[in-house]
Amino acid sequence: MNYGVYREGEWVEGKGGVTTSISPHNNEAIAKVTFGDKTDLDDCVAAMERNKAKWMDMPMPARGEIVR
Repeated sequence: MNYGVYREGEWVEGKGGVTTSISPHNNEAIAKVTFGDKTDLDDCVAAMERNKAKWMDMPMPARGEIVR
């Protein structure tokens, strides 16, 4: 299971649905991913507002490691 919501420095399980990723090679399931819902989005935006100054002070290579 892969979490599809990144909030405050960690991947968390979303409250939305779950989807299964299928391999195009053999049509077998290779992973499940949880989606976020509107509540998750609102929580992420609020977390972004709380952490915006810290993020902007972080060097770009460090930011790149997070969004990679």
